[in-house]
Amino acid sequence: MKDSPQQGSQKLSRRRFIGAGTLAALSAGAVFCLPEVAMGQSRERESNRGAGSRRAAAEQRRVRDFELTRSSFTPYLGNSFRVVSQAMTPVFLTLGEINDLPAQRRQAASSPESESAVAEEKDLSFALVFRGFRHTPLRQQTCLLEHPLMGKFVLMIVPVGADEAWCYYEAVFNRSLPR
Repeated sequence: MKDSPQQGSQKLSRRRFIGAGTLAALSAGAVFCLPEVAMGQSRERESNRGAGSRRAAAEQRRVRDFELTRSSFTPYLGNSFRVVSQAMTPVFLTLGEINDLPAQRRQAASSPESESAVAEEKDLSFALVFRGFRHTPLRQQTCLLEHPLMGKFVLMIVPVGADEAWCYYEAVFNRSLPR
């Protein structure tokens, strides 16, 4: 018995329905993974942690949860971070400074807010200054950084100066709320 046009369209409709449902399910799964992919982070750090200290484990959880704060970088002042890019060989940058943002300096001088509120804002909004060898300069770019304890994360770095030996780069975290 030959399929009627109506039956043929129902088969096509079922195929489209199943295809669309499969695509929707895959898309929903991708959405749950998207923040980690977008931030260049992976869950493998958790299992590869080893017997590190509680503090390092807590820092890894904070980084994994996308809470890159001043206090998560402070223990690593002077440490090297590996910059990974498909377009170049890996470059190492040293975290040299963690600075207040200019607006924070003005606010701290004139603010009647509580010390804890100012401290919390300073922990969320800050600037990192890295230095790298002058013979391997980087352009302004969003790049993947790796650190043995912090894991992998993505930062936008901007060249801000150079001297005879070093190029300096800044990454700004500005989570200030408008007043």
